[in-house]
Parts: sequence; C-alpha cells; structure tokens
Amino acid sequence: MVALSGSNIISVPLAEVLKSKKMVPLDSDRVMTAREIGISFGD
Repeated sequence: MVALSGSNIISVPLAEVLKSKKMVPLDSDRVMTAREIGISFGD
C-alpha cells in the first residue's frame, strides 16, 4: 500500500496498516457527502 507522508509517497506494508482501525463518524461531512452522491457503505 502507498501513503502520503508530508510531501513524500511511501510504501507501507498491509500488515502494518491492518494493526488498527481508524473509525470515521457516521455523521462526518465526508460520509454524508459520499452518501449524497450515491456511495453506499453497506449499512
């Protein structure tokens, strides 16, 4: 997987990415905007 670190693009092993969940609140602007344009999250 790749990630942006400052202005650099770095490689990150998937095992490291999967160590912790990064939850997004369901009432966040990003989730609400995604729903408004038709993106479904399966809930």
